[in-house]
Amino acid sequence: MTNLLPRYSSKREATESNGLPSRPSNWTPCGILPCLGFAMFCLASAPAFSAVAPDLGEAFDYTVLGTNENPTVGTVTCTNTGPGSDIDGNVGSTFTSITNTECNITGDVDAPVDAQVVTDFNNAYAELDNQNPTCDGTIPTTSTTLPPGVYCSDAETTIGTGVTFTLDGDATDVWVFKVGTSGSGALTGTGFEVVMGGNAEACNVFWWTAGAASLTDSFFKGTILSGDAFTMTRGSFEGRGLATTDATVTDAGPMEFAGCAAPATITVEKDFSDDNPDPVSVELNCTSGTVEESPLEASEAEPAVFTIGGAGPDTTCTAMEDVPEGYSADQTDCVDVELDGSCTIFNTLIETDTITVNKDFSDDNPDPVQVDLECTSGTIETTPLTAAEGSPAVFLIIDADPGATCTATEEVPEGYIPDESDCVGVEMNGECTIFNELIEADMITVHKDFSDNNPDPVVVDLECTSGTIEETPLEAAEGSPAVFTITDADPGASCTATEEVPEGYAPDESDCVGVEMNGDCTIFNTLIDGDTITVNK
Repeated sequence: MTNLLPRYSSKREATESNGLPSRPSNWTPCGILPCLGFAMFCLASAPAFSAVAPDLGEAFDYTVLGTNENPTVGTVTCTNTGPGSDIDGNVGSTFTSITNTECNITGDVDAPVDAQVVTDFNNAYAELDNQNPTCDGTIPTTSTTLPPGVYCSDAETTIGTGVTFTLDGDATDVWVFKVGTSGSGALTGTGFEVVMGGNAEACNVFWWTAGAASLTDSFFKGTILSGDAFTMTRGSFEGRGLATTDATVTDAGPMEFAGCAAPATITVEKDFSDDNPDPVSVELNCTSGTVEESPLEASEAEPAVFTIGGAGPDTTCTAMEDVPEGYSADQTDCVDVELDGSCTIFNTLIETDTITVNKDFSDDNPDPVQVDLECTSGTIETTPLTAAEGSPAVFLIIDADPGATCTATEEVPEGYIPDESDCVGVEMNGECTIFNELIEADMITVHKDFSDNNPDPVVVDLECTSGTIEETPLEAAEGSPAVFTITDADPGASCTATEEVPEGYAPDESDCVGVEMNGDCTIFNTLIDGDTITVNK
């Protein structure tokens, strides 16, 4: 069984912060007691230490980093001799290039890398040891489940095939493994596997080595800060390989960047111009990291507070809302918000006006009529609309300027005369009426009379002093008169009918001169008499 109780790297006594002598590395809370009868006491008495993650600074963004102070072409090497090397992330080298033999690198290659990256890595390497001076246990070499904490080995550590470390904890828990705390020592892993348990994240696992770090056919998780060269051969890697000298990757499939940081928040406030208390659905998107829950609801009384895990440096987030109906949205304050920042989405109530158009028919016709509206400013939500007697058309106008007016026109129904004058220049939130007067129709009936009772029809034309004759000429015959329709005739109007005189007849049209509306008349035709002379031979 692996001893997870605290161990100390030096056997000499030192003074702790409470002024008491520190305990030697082989000390346990049970002293020389066998502990069998005091197992619960031992576990309860073991002090708990918290591992501290280093601040990688500008080195945070790199999956593979070689920082040899005497850089060569091999400071960073990625070689593909098998199924393919994949590096998902950025690669940095202190040399002017990297050696890349058919590797697939999805991120940027910085060669030479910025000096600040090297400085930040060196600081992180030094500080990790300083920030985690006390070990919670030794680094095991057999399969085990490890809670968060600091695990150490004095010298080199070799972990062989079949060994699995299960790191079980929460998303914010940190594991630190220190190899070579005595001043020298390399990490060698062959067929070794690291598994994250619970909600633990690979980005919170750090491996510090005094010497080199070499992994072969291993399924590894965590950030390696190697005191010498870093070498990975086959297997997979979720984390970072950062070396103080050279970094070599051969057939890694894949090597992924485990980029995450302490959870951060973005607070999205709501502000309505009319102090509307209703909640609005807000969605958040960030340039890196994972938004724990999105969308969330925000209101004037309660903002939406988003939690972002695993975000990299310089991450920004943008919030967008489902714009509530009847409002315009100003979301500019919530674009590219820095982590742990806040922003406000403003909603302005859209000012709306109405124009009501009534219908009035002289004969109370119930049929609907299509009405169109035009306004001097603003946006008409829908036009045309239908209006009928008792059911007016109500138009909605958005964002009209002060003093704006509207004019309504209709598709004039057949048989009616429109009066739209009431609907010209109507002020906002006003109403008007379009009148339709039924067109009155009159008739003139023209009969035919032949002296010899000729049944043939005759073409008759009509002219009137006012009004409109629906159709002329018409045919008339004995027993089948021509009936003319006249619309919009003035009072006292009269009409006169004339015919195309049939050959062999004398006409008498006097009865059809100046006929009053809705009257009738007769055109007489007399057969012209003829004599004969007979000549014999």
